[in-house]
Amino acid sequence: MSKNAPILISVYDRKQHLQRCVDALKCNPEAKNSILYIVSDGWQCEAHRGAIRDVRSYIKSITGFDEVRTRFRETNLGMAASGTDAWKWVLEENDSAIKMEDDIVCSPHFLTFTNEALRTYENDLRVFAVCTHVHPKFRPPEGYNEETFLWQAFCPWGYGTWKNRIEGLGQHRARGFSEFADNETWRRFKRCYPIVRRRRDFLSGNIQNDAATLAHVFLTGQYSLFPEDSLSINTGGDGTGSNCALGWTYPEQRLYDGRPRVVPELRPSEAIARQQYWNHFSVINHVVVPLLIKLGCFEMLYSMFRHIVGATRRKEIESHHTGSSVQ
Repeated sequence: MSKNAPILISVYDRKQHLQRCVDALKCNPEAKNSILYIVSDGWQCEAHRGAIRDVRSYIKSITGFDEVRTRFRETNLGMAASGTDAWKWVLEENDSAIKMEDDIVCSPHFLTFTNEALRTYENDLRVFAVCTHVHPKFRPPEGYNEETFLWQAFCPWGYGTWKNRIEGLGQHRARGFSEFADNETWRRFKRCYPIVRRRRDFLSGNIQNDAATLAHVFLTGQYSLFPEDSLSINTGGDGTGSNCALGWTYPEQRLYDGRPRVVPELRPSEAIARQQYWNHFSVINHVVVPLLIKLGCFEMLYSMFRHIVGATRRKEIESHHTGSSVQ
C-alpha cells in the first residue's frame, strides 16, 4: 500500500476536463507512489451514454500512478449521492484521502503539500481539511510570516481530509443543521462566509455537499488549512459544471510555482478571516442571486445566461490554460 494518501476523482461526462486533471496530477513526483480511485457515475439519459463511454475508455488507459482503481456505475446516483458513496469506498481501507473534482488542475507541488499537511495535522482535530485553492485576490496581512493559514471555511477545489472528519460530517448531516434555527447562530454564520443559500435550505437539508461541509465546519468550530497561493485551480467555469457559476474570477486564477512551508499548531488570524470574507463577497452572487431566488426567476435567468455567455467564457478559460498555467 502506498504511503501517500490515495487520490479520489469523481467524474460524469467531461473527458477533456478529466484528462487535464489527470495530466496535472501526473506532473507531481508523488503520483507514481499514489493510488488513484476514479468513480464514474451512470448516465442520466441515453444522450449522455456515448460521452460516458468515452470517459471510461480514457480512464482504462490511465498510467503513471501506483495503481488505478475504478468504479463504473450502471445507474445514475447523482452528484451528491455519488460523491458520498465514493468517499465510503475509499475510506473503507484508508484513513485519509485527497479529493479532486474532474475540472481541477493542480500544481506539481500539490501532492507534496497536501500529504505533508495531512500528516502534520492528522491529530489536530481543529482542522477539518487541507484545501489548496485560494482566492486570487488574497494577500497575507502585514506581519503575517507563515506560508499557510487557518480559516473557518472550506473549498472543494482540491483538498485532503481524514476518515474521522468525513464520518463526523456524515453524522452531522444525518442529524440536520437545526443549530441554524437560532438567529444569532445564523447571523454569525453569515458573517463568517458569504452565504447564497437560504436558512430554510440548511434547516431542511436542501443543500449540496459543499454547503453542508461549510456549515459543519462552522458549527463544530473547525478550520481548513490553506496555502497563501493556490496549488489548484478550477477549469469548470466554462458552463459545463453542474453547480459552478460562470464566475468572474476564473480567468484570474494562477497556480503557485512553489511549495508552501507547513508548520504545526497554526493559530487562526482574524485579519485573514475578514479579508477572505470580502474577497469572496460578490454583489451578484450574494445580493442579486438571493433576490432572484426569492422572486422565483433565478433558474430561468441563469439557464439563459449560461447558454449565451458559456461559449465565450470557455474560450477565455481555454486561452488562460493553453501552455503552462504556472506563474
